[in-house]
Amino acid sequence: MIHGRSSVLTVAFALLLAFAGRADALTVEVLAGKHDRENTIAIIPLPAGLAKAQTFQVSYANAAADVALLRQKLTLDGRTVLAVILPGSIKAGSSVTLNVVETEAAKANQRPQVSIDKNDANLTIRVQDKDVIRYNMAVTQPPDEVDKIFARSGYIHPVRSPSGHVITNDFPPKHLHHHGIWFPWTDATYEGQKVDFWNSKKGEGKVEFVKLETTEAGNVMAAYRTQHRFIGMKIKGGTTILNETWDVRVYNTTSYRLFDLDSTQTCATDKPLKLLNYYYGGIGLRGSGQWEGKEVNFICADGKTRIDGHATKQTWVAMYGKIDGKACGIAVLGHPSNFRAPQMTRIHPTEPFFNFAPCAEGEFEIVPGKPYVSKYRYVTFDGEPDVKLIDRLWNDYAEPVEVKVK
Repeated sequence: MIHGRSSVLTVAFALLLAFAGRADALTVEVLAGKHDRENTIAIIPLPAGLAKAQTFQVSYANAAADVALLRQKLTLDGRTVLAVILPGSIKAGSSVTLNVVETEAAKANQRPQVSIDKNDANLTIRVQDKDVIRYNMAVTQPPDEVDKIFARSGYIHPVRSPSGHVITNDFPPKHLHHHGIWFPWTDATYEGQKVDFWNSKKGEGKVEFVKLETTEAGNVMAAYRTQHRFIGMKIKGGTTILNETWDVRVYNTTSYRLFDLDSTQTCATDKPLKLLNYYYGGIGLRGSGQWEGKEVNFICADGKTRIDGHATKQTWVAMYGKIDGKACGIAVLGHPSNFRAPQMTRIHPTEPFFNFAPCAEGEFEIVPGKPYVSKYRYVTFDGEPDVKLIDRLWNDYAEPVEVKVK
């Protein structure tokens, strides 16, 4: 089961009263809006009758022959919906019409195309049996010669390109507190006392895994929801300051990999956490060890690079270079609903590190009763970054297709 607000598509829809009772079919129009679409993921709300069905056939209404589309029933924002992948293109200003029909139950024990393999230490999400990401639940220990204060849980590593290259790093020698994709804050205060969740060596704060809530796998996506906590280590012997939920979704794409991460942070007490003005802090991305020094490149949404992209506001940033002699990389897309979006960037001048850092624009607070929500989309690729592709995927993320149930 998937919870929380969808960061794939914001669905605008109207259910006709005729569908309030039992129904075994419906017609759906998917409107491209002002952007060209390709291999679109559409989210279809299911009326009460169809919501009880277990399996469906989805096809284009005007196709010469029925072409079954990849689909997956799931729960999103408390509603029962059907996620569908629409192959090919939909031009801006146009639409396609789909027929959705209940079918007989699917055969048991069929492995979904986007699968989750879980053990006590971690879970791995695969697309068509190829690893995409691993989420680490258990505490991962640093190398033997390194202080155990750098041990960490609740982060994503490794992240792989479509061909399987590992494009993230864990415990890099110069920054042992960097861990693939992870979310700490840096310069903060709680009840007037300094707390740094980023620089582990200080022993002031840490972020740790609490529990895995839900997982779901299917032919369109796989997802999990997990809980973390931010602990002030030197505050009253250890105080939980923030609780955090991650909602992660990995989609069935092949020429590139696509996954979303939504973080929701709430105060664990009746006191706020104050984030001070600092040039980095928030969700971080550490790139491959083979990208150290000058072996990594950056490109931003507006064309800026490593030279001039730092401390600029960007909708997306891509990091790329060669791994084992082959070019590959990863792009991070920031959702327009994020605080201070488009957010300020931290691009490291000599190392493979990138961070969206809203605190770089000035201090702010995470206050009781008001969740702090951050949404990011990740795109991994082989070869040089395709700017047009990343722009298109950002448009899909920021201004999704409209779905109308007729």
